[in-house]
Amino acid sequence: MARGSTNAWRDARLLKLYGVMGTLLVLLWGGIFLDVERARGELLSRNHDDLKNLALAFAMQIESSVKTIDVTLIDLRDQWEGDGERFAKAVRQRQEYLKRELAFQVAVIDASGTLAFSSLEQPAKPLDLSDREHFKVHRQRSVDELFISKPLLGRVSNRWSIQFTRPIYDSHGTFSGVVVLSVSPEYFSRFYRSIQLSGDSIISVVRQEGEILSRYPNPESALGKSLTDAPYLSALSPDSGVFERQSQVDGFNRMYAWRKIESHNLVVVVGHAVWEMMRPYQDQRSRAMLAGGGISALLLLVGYLSFRSNKQRLAEEVLLAENEERWRLALEAAGDGVWDWDMAHNRVLFSRGWKTMLGYSEAEIGSELDEWKKRVHPDDMSSVLDDLERHFAGEAPFYTNEHRVLSKDGSWKWILDRGMVIERDADGRPLRMVGTHTDISARKQMEDMLTKLATTDGLTGLDNRRCFLEKLDSEMVRVKRYAHSQASVLMADIDFFKRVNDTHGHAAGDAALLHVAKLLRGAVRQSDTVGRLGGEEFAVLLPETSMGNAEQFAQRVCAMLRETPVQFGEIVIPLTISIGVTTIAEVDQGPEQILNRADLALYEAKRRGRDRVVSNHDAVQPSSNTADFSI
Repeated sequence: MARGSTNAWRDARLLKLYGVMGTLLVLLWGGIFLDVERARGELLSRNHDDLKNLALAFAMQIESSVKTIDVTLIDLRDQWEGDGERFAKAVRQRQEYLKRELAFQVAVIDASGTLAFSSLEQPAKPLDLSDREHFKVHRQRSVDELFISKPLLGRVSNRWSIQFTRPIYDSHGTFSGVVVLSVSPEYFSRFYRSIQLSGDSIISVVRQEGEILSRYPNPESALGKSLTDAPYLSALSPDSGVFERQSQVDGFNRMYAWRKIESHNLVVVVGHAVWEMMRPYQDQRSRAMLAGGGISALLLLVGYLSFRSNKQRLAEEVLLAENEERWRLALEAAGDGVWDWDMAHNRVLFSRGWKTMLGYSEAEIGSELDEWKKRVHPDDMSSVLDDLERHFAGEAPFYTNEHRVLSKDGSWKWILDRGMVIERDADGRPLRMVGTHTDISARKQMEDMLTKLATTDGLTGLDNRRCFLEKLDSEMVRVKRYAHSQASVLMADIDFFKRVNDTHGHAAGDAALLHVAKLLRGAVRQSDTVGRLGGEEFAVLLPETSMGNAEQFAQRVCAMLRETPVQFGEIVIPLTISIGVTTIAEVDQGPEQILNRADLALYEAKRRGRDRVVSNHDAVQPSSNTADFSI
C-alpha cells in the first residue's frame, strides 16, 4: 500500500473515531442536560403539588376551627340577657368544655359601643369600644354574619388577640350590641406544630384584605402587619395557586401556595424556601456533572486507547468492557442500579446495585429478561411496555417509566426506570439498550400520605366532608345520566353526644365516634360510602337504593346501635342515633342541596324524640325559635 493511501486510510479511521467520540459526547451531555432539566421540572411539580396539598389540609383544619368558634359564639349570644353574673357562668361552662381545643375570652359591647361584659376583670370605668373595627362593621351592616378582625392589642387584657364577632339584635330586630370571642393568634399554630416543617418554611393565615392573623414559626414577627400585591388578595384570583416572591415579613425568597376559605374571607398560605426546595436538584446536577465528566474522561480514554491499540482487537474489547464497568460503577455511586439489555439474544446484565436495591445477592439473579419482567407489578406492566414501544419507535428520545417491582422480602418498591437504545441494526431495529433503576418509594409514600391527609377524617378513618361531597356529586351525575337509576343518602347524628362528653370525658366521646364509624362501615356494601361530616354527624351514600330500602337499612342501623353499647374501659355507654333519609332527585343542582334535605329529615327525627328514622317527605322546616336537637 502506498504511503499516501496509508495516510488516507489512517486519516479516515481517525476521522471516524473522532466522529464516534464526538457523537457519544454530544449524546452523553445532551442526555445529562435533558435529564437534569427534567429532574428540575419534576422537582418543581412535586413541590408545587406538596405545597398545594399542605395548603388544602391546613385550610380544612382552619375552616373546621372557625366553625367551632362560630358555633360557640352563636351559643353564647343566645345566652346573653343582660345579666352579667348568669352570663359569666355560661361563659365559664363553655370555656371548661372546650379547654382542650380552644382557649378564649368573651366580651359584650352594647349598642352605644360601651363594654357591657368581659370574662376578664371588669374595668373600673366605662370602656368605649365604639372605634373598634368589628363594632363599626356590625353597626353598619344589617345582616347576621360572622366577622373576623385583624389582630388587636386588647384594652382590657393587654394581649394580642383575634376578635370573632356577631351582632346582637333585640326582639324587634334592632341592633343592640356585639358579642366578641377573643382567641390568641397562637391558637391557629397548634395544628402547624404537628407537621415537621423545614428550617425556613412558613404557614400563615391571612385576611382577604391582607392582614396577617397568624404565622408559624415566629408569630410575633407578623403581628400587626399587612401584605400587599400578593396574587391571592385579588378578588378575581382563583381559589388556589402557586407563586414565588420575596417575603414581606422576613425577606426570604420562597415558593408559596395558597388556598382560599371563601366562607370566612380567609386565605391559608404555605411557603418553602426556594434554596431548600431546589437543593435536591442542585445535588443531583452536581452528581450528574461529576458523573458526566468522569464518563467523558473515560470515553476520551477509550478513544485514545482504541486508536493506540487498533491492531490488538482482543485487547481493545477487554479494555472497553473494563471501562463499561467503570461507567456502571459511576452511575451506581450516585445511588442507581444499572442494566444492559442485549436485545438480539434477549439477555440482560444487571449490576450489583440493581440486585442489592431489591434485596438480592449477586448470585441470586441471572441474566434472563424474565428476571425483571416477573417482578414488575401486573397492574403496571402495560404502561411499561407502552413506554418501551414509544422509545423503540422513535416517538420518545428516552424511555422513562415509574412502576412497582417486587423485592426479595415480598414488599413492592416504586422504581423510576430510565434507558436509551444505543445500538440498532441496518433496518433500525434496536439491538442494545442500557438504563438505570432509581428507588423512589419514599417520594411515593409522601404523595400517598398527603392524599390521605386531604381526604380522610383523622379520628375515624372515614371519608371527610370534602371527599364525601365529591363522591356524592359523582353519584348525582350518574343518576341523572342513566334512566331508572336511583340512589339514597342518609344523615345520622348520635343522640345526646354532648352528654357523653360531659359525663365521661372526651376520650369516651372519641370511643363513641369510633364505635359508630365501625358499625356503619360494617353495615354497608362495598359500593356504598360512609363519611364523617363533622362532630357527631355521619353520612351514608347508597347507590342503586330506593327510599324504602334505604329506610329499612337505617332502621337496622338504629337497632344495631341499641343492641351494641360502647364499652369504654369498665363503663358501658348506651347509644342511640337519629337518621334522616332522602333520595337523589333529577332537579338537584349540587350535593349540598341533597344533604340539606337529609338534614331536614334528621332534624325532624330529633324533634320527634330521637332514636328513629325519618325520610325527607315527612321533614318540616325548623322555626327560628325551635330548641337545638343536635345535642
